[in-house]
Amino acid sequence: MTSKHEALEQILEIARAHGLTPADINTAFEESSPGREKLSGGLLGRILGYLGGIFIFAGLGVFIALNWDVMNTAARIIITLGSGITAFIMAIVASGDERYAKVRTPLYLIAAALQPVGILVAIDEFSSTGDGRYAALLTAGIMGFQQAAVFWQKRDTTLLFTTLVFALCFFGVALDLVNVDDELIALVLGASTLSLCIGLERTRYQVMTPFWYLVGSILFFHGVFELVQRTAF
Repeated sequence: MTSKHEALEQILEIARAHGLTPADINTAFEESSPGREKLSGGLLGRILGYLGGIFIFAGLGVFIALNWDVMNTAARIIITLGSGITAFIMAIVASGDERYAKVRTPLYLIAAALQPVGILVAIDEFSSTGDGRYAALLTAGIMGFQQAAVFWQKRDTTLLFTTLVFALCFFGVALDLVNVDDELIALVLGASTLSLCIGLERTRYQVMTPFWYLVGSILFFHGVFELVQRTAF
């Protein structure tokens, strides 16, 4: 009994020294536990979570497409922006409970798709015709701020991913509005994305860097090619 008590005290000391929570210890035990059934169940649950998110998004999209013409302004905004905000709130709630961790990412992605559509619909409904780039700039700015603010609190990789998406859109549109050449925009955004990926290499967010290395490289080399095309270089 004394040996078991001493072992528990040592575990507590190590946990406090490294800032570990009971959830972290429980997750480590689950990952180290043998058993193919548990692994299969976790994988199946993750697949079902993503499938559920896809079905929800697809069903909502079909409903909107079939009924868009008969909807009034309020209904159009509610079905797009309202659904996006609802999905985002559900994702935040799910992030506080490990039991719903599998549905967190699909909900964040659904919210990131529906909310900008809803904002653009609201702008289109309540504003007169004008330069659509200002609407895109406002939408990207609002969404980027929202995603970055929640990421600062939750430290979720999905939120960092969506933050980067909206940040690139915002700065791309902003540079276009001040009449910067397209090749320079691609060059600047590509170099910035690659620099960010290098900075993320030694963090727990490095899982997202392969995709952004690809995107950054495409943008950067596209800009370089456009600059040197039809020149001696």
